[in-house]
Amino acid sequence: MEKILEIENLGIRFKHSSGTTTALEDISIGLEKGEILGIVGESGSGKTVTAHAVLNLIDTPPGIIDSGKIIFHGEDLLKSGLKTLQTVRGKKIAIIFQELMNSLNPVFCIGQQLIDVIRNYRNCTKSEAYKRSLALLKNVGIPDPVCRMTQYPNQLSGGLRQRLIIAMAIAAEPEIIIADEPTTALDVTIQAQILRLFQNLSKDPGCSIILITHNLGIMAKICKRVVIMFSGLVMEKISVNKLLNSASHPYTLELLNSSRGKISLNENKEKKSDLLGCKYFNRCSQALGKCKTNKPGLFHLDSDHEVRCFLFEKESR
Repeated sequence: MEKILEIENLGIRFKHSSGTTTALEDISIGLEKGEILGIVGESGSGKTVTAHAVLNLIDTPPGIIDSGKIIFHGEDLLKSGLKTLQTVRGKKIAIIFQELMNSLNPVFCIGQQLIDVIRNYRNCTKSEAYKRSLALLKNVGIPDPVCRMTQYPNQLSGGLRQRLIIAMAIAAEPEIIIADEPTTALDVTIQAQILRLFQNLSKDPGCSIILITHNLGIMAKICKRVVIMFSGLVMEKISVNKLLNSASHPYTLELLNSSRGKISLNENKEKKSDLLGCKYFNRCSQALGKCKTNKPGLFHLDSDHEVRCFLFEKESR
């Protein structure tokens, strides 16, 4: 399959008053054309930082990009100038942020904001943009779109604002959509509608989607592959077909058990700086002696399965 986006060996730190904190370490993720790729992990795992890095949205300072490339159509977005980035952001790669109200202007009505987005990316009249806006609102399941066009963001519920942001993201028909927790606060019926919308977008016009979530159930329904992240590292890469039966990393198994209601996630209370070896060492029930002082690499178990764990070192190909 054709790779439309490649994140290569990305490393990012953030400065703060007491020093620096590593946010991402040696992140390598590829996205295929028309694929829905899931990135899963608990809060603080680095999912959102990865998403922001794709569009070079990391403020420097306090952010420090230590290493890596983000290749889109043969160009490294981390080295691109502002003019190039402006042609990519929104039009070719769109991002649905978690902070909904930060994405909407409270002083303009919904219709005006949506029309402005459409006309910014398309050569069309205001009337054509209005009709396109109504169709987008309908596609994302917003009832009575004509009435909604005259309302302001503060008049919408959290769920309606979420769907509005999705409508604005797909307005320009981007090649890639990065959706950061796009179904949060939506009831199961609307969740299903949004997921079907993403599936349709991936098929026609072949939009590629990075779905960032902590919900394995949602991810398993529509994603082809899954990237499991913990503490700024990729712990496992695996196809959805293999996830339930062949997941290998102890953290992935913890996530699966948690989603099935068997356990609660044991939040790591240890300081990351105290860990010289595997970052999951303090929570791992299967840790080996060398896990405390040695950092495991990603071991290749199959063409679509990699795992960062010494337990599988001998099985690596």
